[in-house]
Amino acid sequence: MVEVRVHQNNNIHRTTDSNGTTTAPKTPTPKRDFHHPYKPYNVQIQLMEAIYDTIENGYKVGLFESPTGTGKTLSIICSTMTYLRNLKREKNALISRSIDDDDDDDEPEWVKEAYRQKIVSKLTEKSKEYELHLDKLQKEGPMLVTGKLKEQRVKRFKRGGSSSKEKVQDADLLVDDYFSDDEANTGTRDQEKYSKMSSEVQKLLHEVEGKPKVIDKSSSLNQCSTKIFFASRTHSQLNQFTDQLRLTSFPSSFEGIEEKMKYLPMSSRKQLCIHEKVSKIKDTQELNDACIQLQKDKEKGCQFYPNPSSEHDTELMNNFRDLSFSDIHDIEDLHEIGKHYNICPYYSSRKSVDIAEIISLPYQLLLQKSTREVLG
Repeated sequence: MVEVRVHQNNNIHRTTDSNGTTTAPKTPTPKRDFHHPYKPYNVQIQLMEAIYDTIENGYKVGLFESPTGTGKTLSIICSTMTYLRNLKREKNALISRSIDDDDDDDEPEWVKEAYRQKIVSKLTEKSKEYELHLDKLQKEGPMLVTGKLKEQRVKRFKRGGSSSKEKVQDADLLVDDYFSDDEANTGTRDQEKYSKMSSEVQKLLHEVEGKPKVIDKSSSLNQCSTKIFFASRTHSQLNQFTDQLRLTSFPSSFEGIEEKMKYLPMSSRKQLCIHEKVSKIKDTQELNDACIQLQKDKEKGCQFYPNPSSEHDTELMNNFRDLSFSDIHDIEDLHEIGKHYNICPYYSSRKSVDIAEIISLPYQLLLQKSTREVLG
């Protein structure tokens, strides 16, 4: 893991000639194409090059300063995402070497190579189909939720920020205790026919009743083991980061098809809870306790909590994940997507981590061991 910290510095270095004329340094030609949405300034190029070199050379920590108003956030995004896509492209090119051929030494090498190429071809094709699926969701997805998200985003922009209901105190972003599905799973979705059945029993029922299995449109190539984490102190700063992401686009790690940026904003239950009663609790700790207690209530339970043994819930979480990754969405967007699918956005977003490329979160989340384990 490489930690990159960028601090503000109001001093811009300029040069003065013998006549007393002061000029800013000339903009150098960058060594790499960082796919910056605008023509980058000298200070931005220097920062992007330094961040990229820090990650590429395997340094553990990079500490940088940059003047006010020089586009530090965009520089961080462009340098880190350029590195990540280059890394993914290299891994995809070498993926055939890691395909397991059962170590059968009796098979000739050309047979092993043909087998590997066949597997790689299937994985690549499925990965491309997933990108097309996300593109279709963005263009032709649920118009109700998509239109509502865009309408709310425009309203927030016109207001110059969040409404009184959406304004968030720093205390609201203090990390709440994370309970994994295994820790908190108490069978709260009793109304689901198969919610408490083991996977083996469900598989047998599928064979007998002819029920279709849940299909995950993504493949292992869509998963991203190396991730970018952007941490900040306040909710407004995280939303500003989201706005900056919407300005950018980066080359695909797959040949012949565009690849969407998989961005996942993470937050607390207080920001993502969609339960009518629990979400109205003002105290963060009381809200967390109410959420956990509701999961343990076998009679009532929480109708939005995703049960990992329910294929219906798994399908809803996949739908939540795919619609979330079909565009750059902020925390309020995830809240609305969860309401649209009637699935908890707090837990569903944590099930989307494997495919996410870039994750934004409050600083406090990084300090909690259980959350770091969830994030990989």
